[in-house]
Amino acid sequence: MLNAQLLFEFALYFAELWETILFGLFTALLLFSVCVLIDRGLEETGRRILLAVMVLMWVIAVVHWAISIVITGYDTSGQIADSSLDKVAMVAVFLNLTISDAIVMSRAWHLWERSRVVLLISVLLAMLSFTSIVLNFSGLADSDIPVPEAVNAVAFLPQNEFAVEIGGLVAVIFSIVSNLWAFGLVATKAW
Repeated sequence: MLNAQLLFEFALYFAELWETILFGLFTALLLFSVCVLIDRGLEETGRRILLAVMVLMWVIAVVHWAISIVITGYDTSGQIADSSLDKVAMVAVFLNLTISDAIVMSRAWHLWERSRVVLLISVLLAMLSFTSIVLNFSGLADSDIPVPEAVNAVAFLPQNEFAVEIGGLVAVIFSIVSNLWAFGLVATKAW
């Protein structure tokens, strides 16, 4: 029978492997997107902004990936990683979530010919998401409300604590709602 420590280490390495694979895929897609943008020309301000945002998101992902590797090394060696590493990793995740939500909602807004109603609801969702993230990091959203393990299926991984507290869970829910809103807008226009 396998012991708990061995299962824990396997879970950590498995999670790190998948994060590395997805990071590699993100890097390949970034390179492809950069080539397409450069081929189309960077004369338009929108394309230059998109390029800068894509590179910024990749740099944030690099930071998160590197910190995850360091934390996994600490966890598997029995040492305790500095809690500030967890906080920086959480900030990186939430920064990329916020930026990607803004990009998706901006694209949907342009598809809806810059409708004021679409803009108002998108800005409201973005503000709610950002506010819940700020409250989560400030500690104001911490509570004694238990978050069910079924909701936070990966809570046993120390480097993935962003949804363990109720504030993190609320931030994730607002991000999901923002993406569903943008998907609904795009889907409505497509059909």
